[in-house]
Amino acid sequence: MQTQFTDTVYRHSLQSQFTDTVYSHSLQSQFTVTVYRHSLQTQFTDTVYRHSLQTQFTDTVYRHSLQTQFTDTVKKTQKLSSSEPQRLKKK
Repeated sequence: MQTQFTDTVYRHSLQSQFTDTVYSHSLQSQFTVTVYRHSLQTQFTDTVYRHSLQTQFTDTVYRHSLQTQFTDTVKKTQKLSSSEPQRLKKK
């Protein structure tokens, strides 16, 4: 089951804010997603390990094209599933 949603990613290492389109392959507590980085003017694939399904959480992003590892703070902008009706609206 695939779900498409948009995350707002705050890149602390790049000191800029932009939006990624994320295609989630699972709705478990930890899963892998394919991320297409639009704001870098280049399309490539990251492997993201989701450690939580809360409104705001930390992802560890392994950038295969940059050969470096760093942490992003991701804030959800849409619901993950109908079983979490209003959780993502909480600030």
